[in-house]
Amino acid sequence: MIKICELCNKKYEVSSNSQRFCGNRKTKGTCAHKHRGINQRKNRKHYVEQHKEELREYHETYQKEYNHKRPWLYSFYHAKARCENPQDANYHRYGGRGIKFLMSINDFKKLWFKCKSYNLEYPSIHRKDNNRNYEYSNCIFIERDMHAKITYDTMETDNKGRFIAKV
Repeated sequence: MIKICELCNKKYEVSSNSQRFCGNRKTKGTCAHKHRGINQRKNRKHYVEQHKEELREYHETYQKEYNHKRPWLYSFYHAKARCENPQDANYHRYGGRGIKFLMSINDFKKLWFKCKSYNLEYPSIHRKDNNRNYEYSNCIFIERDMHAKITYDTMETDNKGRFIAKV
């Protein structure tokens, strides 16, 4: 049986089996396999507009819980973006200068616990040698305030094994 689509006015063939399975009222009278994506996008956009505040609250709550369980991931993804994503605001200072990101998530996790970053209020990833890549042997986590004041050729550890910058 041949019908004409109500959306695009093109002919399409309908078998007796497909009518039985394609009785969706949104796509009834249309060549549904072509227009399914259009209806899904319209419905998704409508849902997002109706539930914008709920979705924002859910996203914020999820991010807090996720970052609380794996706090090193925030630093990992941002450091990686600085080196690999030309759209990143700081790419010209890292990837644009030839700094490469050579660490895995597991390396970041090991480094997090090695530097006892869970004791820091605002941990920040730091490269000991500013001109070398992000690699396990060249990186440490330090307090963000110290990172802002640091001079790149001076680092030492305190009696607890945490890294401290000489300022």
